[in-house]
Amino acid sequence: MATPKLKQFLKKALAKYKHKDVTQKEVVATLKHFEDLKPVVDTYVFNDGSQTELLCLCGTIPVKIKELRGQSTSAGASGANTYNIPVCIWLTEFHPEIPPLVYVRPTGNMVINESKHVDMNGRVYMPYLHEWTHALHRSSSASSMPTARSSPSRSGNALQRSSSASGVPAARSSPSRSRNDSDLIVLIQHMRRVFSEEPPVFMRSACPPGSYLPAEIERILTDKVYRNRQITQLDVRNAVTNFKDLKVHVDVFSTPGASKRELLCLKGTVPVIYKEGTYNIPLKVWLFEDHPNASPVCYIVPTNNMRINDRCKHVNANGKVQLPYLDDWKDANSDLFSLIQVMRIVFGEEPPVYALADASGAENTGADVVSPGTTSGTAPTSASSAPQQADQATTDKPPKSADRVLCLICMDKKVDSVVYDCGHMCMCFECGQAVLDAQANCPMCRSKIKDIIRTYHAGVAE
Repeated sequence: MATPKLKQFLKKALAKYKHKDVTQKEVVATLKHFEDLKPVVDTYVFNDGSQTELLCLCGTIPVKIKELRGQSTSAGASGANTYNIPVCIWLTEFHPEIPPLVYVRPTGNMVINESKHVDMNGRVYMPYLHEWTHALHRSSSASSMPTARSSPSRSGNALQRSSSASGVPAARSSPSRSRNDSDLIVLIQHMRRVFSEEPPVFMRSACPPGSYLPAEIERILTDKVYRNRQITQLDVRNAVTNFKDLKVHVDVFSTPGASKRELLCLKGTVPVIYKEGTYNIPLKVWLFEDHPNASPVCYIVPTNNMRINDRCKHVNANGKVQLPYLDDWKDANSDLFSLIQVMRIVFGEEPPVYALADASGAENTGADVVSPGTTSGTAPTSASSAPQQADQATTDKPPKSADRVLCLICMDKKVDSVVYDCGHMCMCFECGQAVLDAQANCPMCRSKIKDIIRTYHAGVAE
């Protein structure tokens, strides 16, 4: 039961709301279910500069997360710890006809973990919000329904994948709602599930020495006189968001006969699928002051136990990466995320580095080095230094369908379609259809897509 004090507060806060009683009952039920959320009235500023007083549920929601970057705690018996994630859920004056405006609000020791569900401003995007529905909305005429004004659009190339209610914890429904109506309790349960898979924040201590947090990129770009700061910032953010082991650094770049200068660079590792394993390939991506007008310069930076693979036609003896994507770089159509994805594909065909023999002088076998999720410093063993492996390579079975490269867009499903008519295989069929519908270009060669053709792989006999 709602206390008289809460009822009085909500009555005043919802005075200008269209559906006062329905909203009040839903808020009371939500606060009972999530006791760390509190109702407040605050000013919400829209994109066009207008502002209004809205009811907001602020506080924290419990989320089970296996590992929160920067937080050194031991996992519980279930392999996950429960973290209190700070959020704000704004209810518009037409609630529940239109969806709430949801934000993650990090504390002073937290940083937004930008992802496909959370943008750089903390705005939350989920299919449940996009598909929000309610009987009150269905009974209203479309002409009388206002359109919700949103906060700045999120950056990134990743396409949202559709999701279903499967896997969502069972939740009690709010009062006075039909079975198919959307409500706040189920919304929060969806948020808990999504945040459990991809935490919306990380602790500041997760930023390694010598690198910069995403929030500091703009200042660095200004200090280093980058001409297209906003575009470069969005490009860098998107790359480091999708590749967590890449960090933003400022380092000295020099070329023969040229003066040395400090440039922004992305330094770290990217995962590459080769045969039966995933390898973390170390690299540096340098950005010049007029990025993205000028193409980046990429180098493979092997560790002490690695050597450049001279069989890889896409890397020279100094580790410099040579790709058609870089040669054909166009400021309007090229970006860092796509560049890294192209590198992952070509390096999956021929790795740019190989691992040296261990201290005992024995060569690592394929079984020794091929292990999914290997740490930085592990690379495929040199085929040229082990004759027995060279012989074995001629009798190796073709990769099974499960070993195919992941989709460039969702990075989850296997590639199972061909782009017509350039012929590239780089997307799953669902993402390919979405790119085709959006009239976008091929993510690898930027040519116009005429059609997406699904491919089918026969199983490989043991």
